[in-house]
Amino acid sequence: RDPLYINDTPAEPLTIEGYEPQRGEDVAAQFNTVETDYFRMLRIDLVAGREFEERDTDRAPLVAIVNRTFAERFWGRADAAIGKRIRVAGGNWRTIVGVAADVKYQRIGESPRTYFYLPFAQAYGPLMTVYTRGPADATVLLDLTRAHIAALDPDAEISLARPLSEMTRGSLWFIQITATMLFVFGAAGMALAAMGTYGLVSYMVAQQTREIGIRMALGATALSVLRLFVTRGLRLGAIGVVAGLILALAVTRFLGSVTFGVGMTDVRSFAGALAIVIACIVLATVVSAWPVTRTNPLQALRHA
Repeated sequence: RDPLYINDTPAEPLTIEGYEPQRGEDVAAQFNTVETDYFRMLRIDLVAGREFEERDTDRAPLVAIVNRTFAERFWGRADAAIGKRIRVAGGNWRTIVGVAADVKYQRIGESPRTYFYLPFAQAYGPLMTVYTRGPADATVLLDLTRAHIAALDPDAEISLARPLSEMTRGSLWFIQITATMLFVFGAAGMALAAMGTYGLVSYMVAQQTREIGIRMALGATALSVLRLFVTRGLRLGAIGVVAGLILALAVTRFLGSVTFGVGMTDVRSFAGALAIVIACIVLATVVSAWPVTRTNPLQALRHA
């Protein structure tokens, strides 16, 4: 399909018709100058009103589209913004014709912010971003887009061209590095905890070799002896698990900047971590206690 042209612009001061700013309130918002079909192209839902259309030319009444946060901040609800007017940087009044859903504008973990859009025909900018979507490979689409732009203006300079997926990965590098570091530290901590459990249970087994020999001489099976030490290991591990859960709940609020799509008290995440810890405790206990269960009771008593 045809390329879509978008002009990214910085925040501008706003005048909201009928709205009196509070003392010290900053009434400003970032915006984009976009072509028609922008919202369908990037799959941004419209909460109310309409998209920009071919009729929104420089000779038509000035219009704008705001996002949901913008509408709810100044008019209480999304549909109430339709028909209201705003003025950008002291310019002429613009009528709001649509309300778009909130999206991420700079960082994937950012909080909702006020944002609005202007039609390209009414707010021309020389520096543009072009988006295109189609069933072909990204490389083919980039070549077609270059050819399309060259046909429109052979002197137009294209400074950067790459798939949107690469740009998205680039914006996530800090989160990915942080997550990797947390995983490495967590894995190291888990390994240390498993080694500590192994050492402690091994010490318990060595101290109770005589008891184990007596139990097995009286008919205790290897499985029952193993179950005994697993139970003791889980009791010891439960103390660390409870302390760890309390500490984790206390520090989750500081990790909000490196999480996305997961709540700070996500049940599945905590349940998964708990299952891993318990599995490590059981494994360390079984590995340390298993050899003594294979020992002849007489040898165990003699060793004791």
